[in-house]
Amino acid sequence: MEATYRRDSEHNYMILKSDEKLHGNEYQVRMLLGNEIPGLLRCKLRMIDGEAYFYYDITSRQPLSRILGQHPASSEDIRAIASGLVKALDGIERYLLAEEGLLLEPDFLYMDVETKEISFCYLPFFQKNFSEAFRELAEYLLKSLNHEDDQAVLWGYQLYSGTVEENYHVSAVVRKLYRTDGSGKDKTVKREIEVLEREEAESSKEAEVPRQSLPNPESLKSPVCQSLTGQEHLKKHRQYRYILEMISGGVLLAASMAGLVFCGMLTLTQAGGAVFLLAAAVFYAAGGKGKKRQRPPKQGQKRQEERPAEQEAQGGVQQWKEQKEKICDFYEEAGEEIYGQTTLFREGMPGDAPVLLSIHAEQRGNAVVDEEKFIIGKLKGKVNLVLDLPPVSRIHAGIERRDGKYFLTDLNSTNGTFLNGERLEANEYRQLRSGDEIYFAGAGYYFKE
Repeated sequence: MEATYRRDSEHNYMILKSDEKLHGNEYQVRMLLGNEIPGLLRCKLRMIDGEAYFYYDITSRQPLSRILGQHPASSEDIRAIASGLVKALDGIERYLLAEEGLLLEPDFLYMDVETKEISFCYLPFFQKNFSEAFRELAEYLLKSLNHEDDQAVLWGYQLYSGTVEENYHVSAVVRKLYRTDGSGKDKTVKREIEVLEREEAESSKEAEVPRQSLPNPESLKSPVCQSLTGQEHLKKHRQYRYILEMISGGVLLAASMAGLVFCGMLTLTQAGGAVFLLAAAVFYAAGGKGKKRQRPPKQGQKRQEERPAEQEAQGGVQQWKEQKEKICDFYEEAGEEIYGQTTLFREGMPGDAPVLLSIHAEQRGNAVVDEEKFIIGKLKGKVNLVLDLPPVSRIHAGIERRDGKYFLTDLNSTNGTFLNGERLEANEYRQLRSGDEIYFAGAGYYFKE
């Protein structure tokens, strides 16, 4: 099924043509147009030359196929899809609509990137087996999973395994996944995790040779070594040696005093005072050899003894990073490249990456287009170039590199993307050339290769 896209002054629409001859007064059409059904995109109908066209409002939403093309499906994505599908199934059941009209192709599932809310397109009298459509969606999600997210893997395989059963019901499969207990945690997934942990524990008991596990990731979060440094060991050693020397000397002195008392050269009072002074000296040494009281440092000035500690900590950080890179992949963040920083130069990127030169340099800086898919918007953490301006949409536009050429597209923004003064249609791609003027709503740039 082919979709076209249109824009009016405030909204972006995806348009689907119905294969059925409709008049607009059919029950399913009236229920769809006259009600706000939870889980479904709002739409309106236009009759053109006797053909029915449904206009779905996709403003500020992105298709699932585009989102999962940028990063693999996380457990949050799977839960959002399951939640949206449960909501949509409940909505169409309430209004007595046929479930076959619910489109499950990834191109027709739209997500609000900020809230993670999924909405579905409903096309009245659409003729496709709903169970088969759901099986295809489950298979698509299975291939798109983030395999570093254990919960996403469990949910993805659970969805797909439910579709291989004979005469299965889509609603039952999704609700089984989305069933939660009072604490909001998924019971099914929790049970499967417990089974996996139990099996792993039993297998480890059967093994005679104790296995050497990698360091606990939690222990790697602190870059400063928890054991004593070489300087601290030396300091402790000197302190203990000093105490032992004092004790040995004290024993010899006490024996000498006892001999002097025996010979009548000292009284017991004089000998006791000498022993007391010796004990005070030993106690004083055990407390740190008499640390000198220092004045508090001036504001902005650090103590000298803190500087070696800072340097040592920095060395510990560097050593920790090197160990992490050698031991495990915790430092790699696969699947998140599309949401990097704005002007970060990355290794492996072409040295001649194009630049967006700000037309208003006093208001905002330039940006290097250093990704295959470079996203512009104001949703921090989800875009490459953050434009925190009221007219700019959360996910506003994108620049995509194809075969060495760069293309500009508007990603269903509210106030539009303009190339050399001409507004782009939603999801329209225009090739960029050096010197082109681009406006993301009110933010202007020159494209320079």
